[in-house]
Amino acid sequence: MAEELRKKFRRYIAQATPMSDQLVGLIEKLFRDRTEQIRLSKPGGVAPETSEVFLPMEDLVRHLERYDFDWDDAQNFMRTERFRQSFQTIDEKLYRIV
Repeated sequence: MAEELRKKFRRYIAQATPMSDQLVGLIEKLFRDRTEQIRLSKPGGVAPETSEVFLPMEDLVRHLERYDFDWDDAQNFMRTERFRQSFQTIDEKLYRIV
């Protein structure tokens, strides 16, 4: 239900929050979800090292489309210094820089 509301009110949220902040928020959420998924798959629920956690670019693209982000705007953001300070892409995988 929350996702449906987000989709319906996306334009109002977008006006209040810069797109770059929305993208960073989405990417951070995807990393948290992926980290939790890896943690739960390990014996004893040990948290993974940051270097173990990555997002396949195809997953990111799928989520960008799902949340109606413009791919060209997202690619432009990925070229900014703000993005490069926090993330890096290696072999179609997105990693977080700590």
